[in-house]
Amino acid sequence: MLGRRRSAVVALLVLALAVALSAAVLAPGSRPVLPARLGSAVGTGALRPLGVGGAPDGEAGTLAARGLTTVPVSGAPGWVWRPDGRLPTPSRAGRATLVVLSPHPDDETLSMGVLIADAEARGDRCIVVSMTDGGSTGAYRALSRRWKAWESTSSAGALARRLVSLGLRSARVPVAPAAATAPLTRRAVAAARVSEMRAAVSHLGVAPADVVLAHLDAATSDDGARTTVAEAEAVIRVLSRRFPGATFVTMSYAAERQPDHLDDGTALHRLVEQGVVARADFAVSRLWWGLPSPAARWVLPRDAGAANALRSAAHEYGRWDPRDLRLAVGYTSVRHQFAELLSDPRDRFHSDAPFPAEPSAAAVPAGRAA
Repeated sequence: MLGRRRSAVVALLVLALAVALSAAVLAPGSRPVLPARLGSAVGTGALRPLGVGGAPDGEAGTLAARGLTTVPVSGAPGWVWRPDGRLPTPSRAGRATLVVLSPHPDDETLSMGVLIADAEARGDRCIVVSMTDGGSTGAYRALSRRWKAWESTSSAGALARRLVSLGLRSARVPVAPAAATAPLTRRAVAAARVSEMRAAVSHLGVAPADVVLAHLDAATSDDGARTTVAEAEAVIRVLSRRFPGATFVTMSYAAERQPDHLDDGTALHRLVEQGVVARADFAVSRLWWGLPSPAARWVLPRDAGAANALRSAAHEYGRWDPRDLRLAVGYTSVRHQFAELLSDPRDRFHSDAPFPAEPSAAAVPAGRAA
C-alpha cells in the first residue's frame, strides 16, 4: 500500500511539473525555445537603427572621440549614416588593404570569397562591410514554414506528448497548441543572416573587428529596405577616409540585374570617377557571367588552404541551429549558387574601365562557359 501511495505522489509531481512547463513555455506571445542570445540579438541592442536627422547637441563630439563618424547623405537632407560601433582601426603603413562592400550577407562569399581568402593568405587585410542586414529576403516564407515546424516539435508541447507516450501523465490534461508559438520575424532573419556572414568571413581569415554593419535596409534609413546610391556613397566616403590607400570591391555596376548590387556598384563607380576612391574592382555574380562587361579576369584559390577556407565559409550559410541563431538563410535563398560555388570555386571581376561594345571572349578561360 505504501509503495502505491509513493508511486501516486511521484506521478502527481511529474504531472504538475509538465503542466507548469507547458503553461510557462508555451504562453501566448512567448518564444518558447529561443535561447536568451537570440532574444537579445534581435532586440534593439544588436541591430542599431540608423540615425534620422542631425545628431543631438554634443553627440557629434562624442562620436568623434570614439572614432565614429556621421556623414550627410547627398540628396537626402537631414539623414546621416552612423557606423554600427567603432570603425576598424586604420591599416599600418605598407599593408595592402581590401574594403569589400557586400550588398547582402552572402555576397561576400558567393562573389568575392576567393578574392578575400587569397588576400588574407597573402597577409593583406580585408575589411568586410555588410551594406544591409538582409531581412527582406525572398526566402522569408520558406524560413517561416521551417521555423514553425521546428518550434512545434521543440516546445514544451512536444515534451508533454512524450510524457503521455511514456505513461507519465494523463492524456486528458490539455497541451498548449503549436499555434501558441511565436512567429519568425524579419528582424530575427536579419540577425541570423548577420551571424551567418560573421561566421563565414572568419573562415576566410577576416578578423571580427574588421566586420562593419551599415544597416542600409533599416526602417529608418533614407529609403527603408531598399538601398540607394546616395546611401552607398555615404558609406564609401567614410571608409575611403579611414582607409585612403585601400582597394574597394563591390558588385558590378554593369553586368548585373539585382537592384542593391547595381546601386552599390554605381556608387563606387561614381566615386572612382570623382577621385574619392583610387582603386576599385567589381565582382560579377555567377548568375550574370554571360552579360557584357568591361574586360574581366578570373580569381582562383591560390592554394588548397584558400579553397578549404572558401568551402568552410559557404557551409556556414547552410547551418540550421535556431538555438544558436542559425537559420540557414543563405542556402534557403540561393542554394544553387552555393552548390555552383563549391563545384567551381572562382570569382570574376572587372575594373573601372571603358565598357566594350561586345563581351570579351578572352575573359573566359578555355573550356569554361561564362
